[in-house]
Amino acid sequence: MDTFTFASASEVKTSVSVKVGRLEGYEKPLPYSALLRQPELRHRGSNLSPTSELYVTAQVFADSKPLTVHAQTPYKTFKNARAWNDWLRLPIDYALLPLNAQLAITVWDLSPAGNHGARGHHIPFGGTTIPLFDDDGTLRKGRQKCRLWRHKQADAFSDSTTPWAPSTKRRRRSHDNVQLFADDKHSQRAAELERLQGLLKKHEMGELSEHKWLDQMVFRQIERMERANIRDDSKIHAQPTNQTGANGHTEDDSAIFYLYIEFPRFDHPVVFTDHEYPPPPVSSARVRAAPGSDVRLKPPPEIHVGPGIDSKNPGYGDAYAPHLIRIYDPEVGFYDNPAEIKHRSLVRNQRIGMLDRHLKPNPKTRDQLNHILSYGPTTDLSAEERDKVFKFRHYLTRDKRALTKLIKSTSWNDANEVRQVIQLLPKWEEIDIDDALELLGPSFDNKEVRAYAVDRLRKAGDEELLLYLLQLVQALKFEPEVKSNANFDQYDSSLASFLVARSAANIFLGNYLHWYLMVELDESSNDAQAATFKKLYARVSYD
Repeated sequence: MDTFTFASASEVKTSVSVKVGRLEGYEKPLPYSALLRQPELRHRGSNLSPTSELYVTAQVFADSKPLTVHAQTPYKTFKNARAWNDWLRLPIDYALLPLNAQLAITVWDLSPAGNHGARGHHIPFGGTTIPLFDDDGTLRKGRQKCRLWRHKQADAFSDSTTPWAPSTKRRRRSHDNVQLFADDKHSQRAAELERLQGLLKKHEMGELSEHKWLDQMVFRQIERMERANIRDDSKIHAQPTNQTGANGHTEDDSAIFYLYIEFPRFDHPVVFTDHEYPPPPVSSARVRAAPGSDVRLKPPPEIHVGPGIDSKNPGYGDAYAPHLIRIYDPEVGFYDNPAEIKHRSLVRNQRIGMLDRHLKPNPKTRDQLNHILSYGPTTDLSAEERDKVFKFRHYLTRDKRALTKLIKSTSWNDANEVRQVIQLLPKWEEIDIDDALELLGPSFDNKEVRAYAVDRLRKAGDEELLLYLLQLVQALKFEPEVKSNANFDQYDSSLASFLVARSAANIFLGNYLHWYLMVELDESSNDAQAATFKKLYARVSYD
């Protein structure tokens, strides 16, 4: 099978964009009788000039509901043709688009008298709706030729009345009832245009060599051929009814307009892929019967019934064999297996010794360690990652980022591991203040670790300490409780005594500390834990 390179739409984090090109079409001038019946039509911009000022709006819809606000082209005057050539950027990424997302494009005209469907003095000149993904789920790219439905605003319904291309049934029905071409010249021009459109696609993809001076001449000739082809099509489909529409226009099937737009091009096809949620964690252990055992199980995904139910079924097992069922435990995977915890404890106790001090990782393991050290403070480490960090703890003493990861990887219920980690603290590379602040959080209650973090804070200046003062006041909640009859000087390494000492030496810092503590004391809460925190803040404030 040949390889196929593509990109997932869920990975494209760029905004949806569309380039509004030009408007091509032909419409018969209004008869004088229609202007007499509706004098306000003579003041409509599109009836005054074939190059009147129009503007375009685009909006993304899905399931007949808008996903974004509309984007609008800037004001532009036209000389020879209605060509905008402006990119519109919509406030939604490709990664957020559903499969049925559609782009509703409406061309707006100006009229002093608003009619049905108008927005003030703005009335719809025509609208079209184009799906952003094709039938194969591939994102559309490159130039697109959209049929513009005259006097209609793009509805973007699931069954749109303003499709960008007529449906196959509609075209087949029209081909059965109406002649396709006016004459042989029209037929030859249509065939030549179809061939040129194919070459134009190849030119856009870079498959044909580029010659700017010659390409411009070819593009102009293609535009002239398209105008002539549209004029011939309008002659074939001309069916004037002389009926007045709901929005004040005269119905005329001879009006045919096409809007040329362009979507961004990507190096590879972009395919829609829905977000896949991870399956619930279950144990990887599988119940497998021995080759010579009497217990036989149906292979998954068939259902295993309970004891005594359908036991006579020959596909389930022997009628006289003991019954075996599988039970799904939703807690498996969320909590550590006690057997695995004991196994890791035994393995770590065997590693603790002189050999670990000279242990160095290979290049592959070193890259894995660097990836682990790049995790944020809120990322939980897996069991394998914790074992890897603890195994190379002596090697990681030179990296200041690794201390918080080692603290998370240590089993604080094991006295041997705690002793090993505490002995490594003085040898560790000096950590940053943000890492020291993490060690003062609720996850670390060891006094030696918190004292090490406070010692690191002592080296910070008053201005730098002021930046973290509010967080340090909140960290007082997680300090080990001090006995009421204990001497306060015995806890010089605690966070509370450190803040008091630094605030006493700097009145500016002390002012902020005082008011931070007062705010915590004034907080009204009936929670028992809040009352305990108030006693702690009061002791720091007044002792």
